[in-house]
Amino acid sequence: MSDVVTLGAVGGNLAADTAAFQAALNQAGSSDGVMLVPPSPSGQKYLVGALNGTVGSEVSVRGVGAKSEISPAVNGGTWWDLCGTTNPRFFDLKITGAPGYVPDRLFSWLASAANNPTKGLHFSRVAINAPSRRQHLYAS
Repeated sequence: MSDVVTLGAVGGNLAADTAAFQAALNQAGSSDGVMLVPPSPSGQKYLVGALNGTVGSEVSVRGVGAKSEISPAVNGGTWWDLCGTTNPRFFDLKITGAPGYVPDRLFSWLASAANNPTKGLHFSRVAINAPSRRQHLYAS
């Protein structure tokens, strides 16, 4: 299991939080497939920049509910790229806006079979209250 806190996430720190989230995704994609998002040590929401979620299939991102709060810190573009993954799953998370940041898309995945599509996208008990310029969920 890849724990974002063990890998350096502290909450409220864009550089540390983004690096830890990407490292946890990479690790989960190459091991047991579980990425844990516990409440942040600082009590602040995690401030996370653009993520490449295409590092592995069968990855589950697991929080503990509203205390596992993540804010997308991206202006334009996609926050979490899931293109080409199989069965990405998100559980028990809260995704809220970060002041000064508005991504074009929160999540992006491929729907076309010709381009290695994402298969089996799943959200369970995930609250999303974050702005995006175009779509929260975007299939290309």
